[in-house]
Amino acid sequence: MLGEPFTKARNVIQTLEDNGYEAYFVGGSVRDYLLDVPIGDIDIATNAKPDEMLSLFERTVPVGIEHGTVLILDDEHEFEVTTYRVEGDYDDFRHPDSVEFVRDITLDLSRRDFTINAMAMSLDGDIIDPHGGQEHLLQKEIHTVGQPKDRFTEDALRMLRAVRFASQLNFEIAHDVNEAIKDYGSLINHVAVERIQVELFKMFKGVGLKQGLYSLKATQLYKSLPLFKEEHSLLTRLNETVKNPIPFENVMIATFCLLSKDYDLNDWVKAYKLSNKLKRESMHVLNCYDEYKRNGINEALVYHLKQDYIVDFVEIVFIVDQVKIETSELITLFEQLPIKSRSDLAVTGHDIMSMFPNERKGPWIGEYLSKIEQLVLQSKLKNNRTEIESQVKRWKEQESN
Repeated sequence: MLGEPFTKARNVIQTLEDNGYEAYFVGGSVRDYLLDVPIGDIDIATNAKPDEMLSLFERTVPVGIEHGTVLILDDEHEFEVTTYRVEGDYDDFRHPDSVEFVRDITLDLSRRDFTINAMAMSLDGDIIDPHGGQEHLLQKEIHTVGQPKDRFTEDALRMLRAVRFASQLNFEIAHDVNEAIKDYGSLINHVAVERIQVELFKMFKGVGLKQGLYSLKATQLYKSLPLFKEEHSLLTRLNETVKNPIPFENVMIATFCLLSKDYDLNDWVKAYKLSNKLKRESMHVLNCYDEYKRNGINEALVYHLKQDYIVDFVEIVFIVDQVKIETSELITLFEQLPIKSRSDLAVTGHDIMSMFPNERKGPWIGEYLSKIEQLVLQSKLKNNRTEIESQVKRWKEQESN
């Protein structure tokens, strides 16, 4: 009997089996179980059709019922359960035009992308492996189910997924798969850039990132990726500079910007349709890195980093400059700051305005606050309303003279 997290699905699988159906774990969870690495989502395949599943379980959500997928809720757990299926033609190089439900698990496994993802496992741990996935796991190689050409012309994103798995698992891409990606790499232009973005980010987070970068170059797939295809030398610089996985997406984008000679953050945002949140976070990392390059580690840098960005900053400096900064050192500096944010100042913009009731509101208020903020940070002015008021009045007098 399998342990967690598979045992959480026991009720779902046993309910299907008790009613005369088959049910197996499939996909990445089986692969990761055999590799003895952390297991993510649990996917289940069954020969029960969607309407049959809906009748068997009280709590369900028909999340993709036209493709055979039903979300089954069991206590606090939820599982995507999909009917065995075969697929029609892929006229758009991404999605099947039709699906047909079948009763044979081996037919379902035959439609999948790579042999290491085309295995099924029972609740007792018995493996169904019609395409040699276990052998390829031992060989640490990425092979397609059937001919690479067929799999890639069905769904062009599979080519980038091959590279992503090479990075994620630190596997090599089999020779015939590598050659097919060279031949059909341009088909990835049919894939939505949001999907490309997801796979690229996963690749840069992979424990075998060096293998992933090597595979991206060996397959020549980078020649079909936005911006990489215009600036070929960027991949070379990434390969020379990046030594370890990059766990944070804002650090990835900042790294791309710093190593690119032709493209800035706005170019990456536009080309890969990055979210506004990721754009802001990437810009913050870039601004802090720029401050560091100009003035080193100081109060202003740590103040702008705040605790939220300290780890990101340490990561980008290590990637780009190969300089190791201790996170604890920056945290200590931050904790010692006289203020942690502008809201900690003893005065507000309203307070400054009240000191000069005859003055009109204007940019000067913000400028004064910035000057106060910097002096307090540098311990050149105490964060005390009386002393700040005296300093502001001196500035006003100087301006009047």
